[in-house]
Amino acid sequence: MKKWKTLFFSLLCLNIILVLVAVVAIFQPIEKRQAPSKEEVNGIELGVVGDKKNLNALIDKYLKQEFASDTLAYNVVLNDEVEVYGKIVAFGRDVDIKMTFAPIVQKNGNLVLEQTGLSVGALPLPVETVLKYVNNHFPMPEWVSINPKKESIYVALNQMELENGFRVKAEKFDLKNDEISIKLIDPSVQP
Repeated sequence: MKKWKTLFFSLLCLNIILVLVAVVAIFQPIEKRQAPSKEEVNGIELGVVGDKKNLNALIDKYLKQEFASDTLAYNVVLNDEVEVYGKIVAFGRDVDIKMTFAPIVQKNGNLVLEQTGLSVGALPLPVETVLKYVNNHFPMPEWVSINPKKESIYVALNQMELENGFRVKAEKFDLKNDEISIKLIDPSVQP
């Protein structure tokens, strides 16, 4: 009978510790970033039509180049929605995380990714909490800002500068029908 009491109190202590760790993590302050400027880019525009397969390859290449010195802790994949896969450390172990977003093209050519799904292992967690964690622990380009309260990510494509000086503007981003059209803008050349 004493063995059961010991196991019961051990389990009780473990549960209390888990709750305390979760509470402490939720109330940690997050790094505040300035929202990227939403100003329009002027210059000549070149329309480009692509599909998910090609854009997935470009995203993968960009992330590997942008974060070559870091260990990239996440991966972005375009299927019917934007899917972000990564790993977070919980209790000293890596835990798989998957977030899905619906892309919405803004008038200025930027994207808002609205959260549509979230899974952390098999544990349901509040989206706001997970986005705060992602914002604090995952490297993000300057032109990406996470808004945990709105459960969305703002992708300021017009602030993303490619190596050749071109800027990007989304025209259509319909992943379900595999219809993606963007404009490449060279701000150095005026029409």
